[in-house]
Amino acid sequence: MRAAIDIGTNSILLAVGEPGRAVLDLSRVVGLGRGLAATGRIAPDRIAAGEAAIRAYREAARGAGVPPDHLAVVATAIARRAANWAEAARRFEAAAGVPVRVLSGEEEARLTWHGALGDVEDGVEAAVVDLGGGSVEVAAGRAGAPPERAVSVPLGAVTLTESVAPPDEGAAGPAVLARLREAVRRRLGDLSGFDPPAVAVGVGGTITTLAAMHLGLDRWSAERVHGLLLDGPTLDAWAERLAGMTRDERRRAARASPERADLVLAGTVILDEVRRALGAPALRVSTGGLRHALLAPPDRHAQFAAPPP
Repeated sequence: MRAAIDIGTNSILLAVGEPGRAVLDLSRVVGLGRGLAATGRIAPDRIAAGEAAIRAYREAARGAGVPPDHLAVVATAIARRAANWAEAARRFEAAAGVPVRVLSGEEEARLTWHGALGDVEDGVEAAVVDLGGGSVEVAAGRAGAPPERAVSVPLGAVTLTESVAPPDEGAAGPAVLARLREAVRRRLGDLSGFDPPAVAVGVGGTITTLAAMHLGLDRWSAERVHGLLLDGPTLDAWAERLAGMTRDERRRAARASPERADLVLAGTVILDEVRRALGAPALRVSTGGLRHALLAPPDRHAQFAAPPP
């Protein structure tokens, strides 16, 4: 039994279990990246919130029978961007009781590939789109093998929201939606040259929240959300619908995960534009991800994260 903690720009996540089987899967919106676009730093209260989440996860892992040396902790875009990451890392490591490994964007993309494709038949041409608060990672190749290409773009649901569409009480409207799309398209040059995949899998809080909204869920259900197909017209329609909602309306629509309501418009636009850039007709929702790849023994982590020879 192993455990993995993934420290992201918006959420901190925990998985406990074995490869292919998580017995405990938790997510907490902490908002480490809140205000980062303006200050370049993680706010003190957000460091404290992250510290509390990690300490709670350490205790949850211990309660599930995970030995201290079977806990892996990684950090992603927030660690790559925040000027005061070293200060935050010291406190997070003290809370976790183990070192925190900072992943490069490419390592993050490759590890997420291995954690998200469990339901895709080996040999199928696939892509994994992992949208976080501070970046979006794309990996592509044949399922069951290491990805042939992996890229990371420093554009996430938090960073796009804060730079283009800071939430207020009113509706964003079509002009803001157009600015969001234009901002994303300007940043997706690194996705040129990908072959259209047979299956494109979407990972992260935006797509799972959007899936719950699409299903009209009042409470979160991983079983209902996992595997849902969101095609291009559906993503486009949701972007337009969200742009027309007030803040309260977005929270009611995202009632299964209301803490993500302020970011779901920008996140939906990123997902739709990445899907379009890949030439994929739809995204298949996965509740898997980076943390699930880290349930493998540590010697496999380096193999998963390494580029092909």
